[in-house]
Amino acid sequence: MLRLITRIVMCVVCVVSFRAYGANDGPSTLLELKQAVDAIRTETGAPAFGIALVDRNGPVWVTGVGEANRESNIPATADTIFRIGSVSKMLSGIAVMQLVDAGKLSLDDTLREIAPSIVFENPWAESHPVRIAHLLEHTTGWDVHPGEYSVPAPDTLRLEEGLNSHPDSRLSRWPPGTRYSYSNTGPVVAAFVVEVITGMRYEDYMAQFVFEPLAMSSSSFFKTLEYDARGATLYSQKGPLDYFHIYSRPSSSLNTSANDMAQLMSMMIGRGAFKGVRLLSEAAITRMEQSETTLGAEAGIHSGYGLTLDVTGFQGRNTAFYGHSGGLPGAITEFVYQPSVGKGFVFMINEDNPRAYSQLSDVFRTYLLKDEPAVSVQPLSLPEKYRQLSGLYTPINPIFELGKIQFDITHVMRFSADETYLHRSPFFGGWQSNDYAIDDGPLISDWSGLPSIVIVNDPVAGEAVQVEGVLYQKTSVLIVVGRLVFIVMAALLVLLSFIYPLWRLLVRIKSKKPEPIALRLRLLPTLLSSLLLILPVFILFSGLDIKRLMESSIISWAIFIVSVLYPLAAIVGFVYVARIRKIASEWQEYWYVAVMACTHVWIATYLACYGFFAYRLWA
Repeated sequence: MLRLITRIVMCVVCVVSFRAYGANDGPSTLLELKQAVDAIRTETGAPAFGIALVDRNGPVWVTGVGEANRESNIPATADTIFRIGSVSKMLSGIAVMQLVDAGKLSLDDTLREIAPSIVFENPWAESHPVRIAHLLEHTTGWDVHPGEYSVPAPDTLRLEEGLNSHPDSRLSRWPPGTRYSYSNTGPVVAAFVVEVITGMRYEDYMAQFVFEPLAMSSSSFFKTLEYDARGATLYSQKGPLDYFHIYSRPSSSLNTSANDMAQLMSMMIGRGAFKGVRLLSEAAITRMEQSETTLGAEAGIHSGYGLTLDVTGFQGRNTAFYGHSGGLPGAITEFVYQPSVGKGFVFMINEDNPRAYSQLSDVFRTYLLKDEPAVSVQPLSLPEKYRQLSGLYTPINPIFELGKIQFDITHVMRFSADETYLHRSPFFGGWQSNDYAIDDGPLISDWSGLPSIVIVNDPVAGEAVQVEGVLYQKTSVLIVVGRLVFIVMAALLVLLSFIYPLWRLLVRIKSKKPEPIALRLRLLPTLLSSLLLILPVFILFSGLDIKRLMESSIISWAIFIVSVLYPLAAIVGFVYVARIRKIASEWQEYWYVAVMACTHVWIATYLACYGFFAYRLWA
């Protein structure tokens, strides 16, 4: 899944190699799988796992492994309750599709018509209205505001109240139904639509129409008495964490057990049926597994994000897995199944432990495919349209707009092509793909083995390349290198603004000559640089505590004030330097300060272009 606020939206997952087994040397028996899981927990130091392995006949292995609470030595069991983060979004999709099955709602219905009380802004409303499907496929184009995830969420907080706390994030940055961009808010709004249609609180609807028929007795979107009694303690690498409340319960807050997840998995593998009871039509399950509202989906891309189900591949095996991953502080989960194999797995971890996540994901996927023969595919000659893609590309659908400042530097991709393959690699290196064609449709991803790369015509950006859910636009070497040179030069000049005055002070002390104007000039760059660096200092001082950053606090107010003062001070400094140029005693001093003043105006302008001006984090 795609991925910075994702410590809250979903946990950032590192890609590390699975060490216990190789790609073609995974566990072949259930006993070996159990041994591999134990080895992973020992190696990664994870406190506990909740595990559910299911096939068409029902649960195969459902258990808890390790300690649900280290301090009290409480063992994890199949009934231990874990937090599963963004896997909760699947339930929004299930609820909406139940209403679609019942004829009470259509995925093509517009949000404005169904829920007019929800505040949002869409500059393309006439031609591209926000539809229900967009909410669940993350194609509304809405931004992600960090403040959305700091709102305390007591049981009495209604969804609409939570949504009203941050309507400013619901701005479509491009025509809805064209680009994918992960948003925690879309499924919450979809859950509110369920409330509008049914007249029931969303959580009550889920309890009656999903949890009860699936016998998911431990599952709730709230911190219940059962959670207090059987909940796994949340851990970071530093120790225990408090329970984290957020208003976006339908997107992130489901608490559940391995036993309950096994029941949900059985329903998904059963194509909507569970023990003779049909919760969803088979057509509804199929629709959830498909993305239909991006330009790439219309052109035949199969991987990426469906209707609250992520579609992923594995080691080029030409096999699609469906499910969702999720995370909150102190919790990571993956829910994955493969329909044709008729098997699925869930693992839940009560710690921020990306290594354990990656290794568990690898070993379970390998186990699901252990009896499936590898498909040999003979690539065709690469179509001419893909051979012309050589160049540098930057993503144009960031998860949140503030992240674009990072994406434009660290997510630049280099495309090149030969007669058979399209090669993709990061600008700074690290890996390279060898994507290939099997027909005139989308290219097959080297890693996933799924149709994943296609050229599209974006209504705003023009020609672009969609790779799974990421939309890339061609850029020039001059722009990419120019940004890098600017950042490096700006960093060096800021550093110089602290070193140079010290050197000049020593010179002045040695010469014993008064130079009041030069001293005043010399200190100006230092003051501006100090003001610039206060921002990261404030953030570090917060301990990277999301709650402290996102609520109205001294830290968040300081960030807001500095984000206003710095650009204003840069402009004032520039004007001051321009006005005293005729009375500066030493031209070398003056030009040093003039260059530094221009640099700070440039930095302030650069930051403002990415939204770092008068930036308020709290609601």
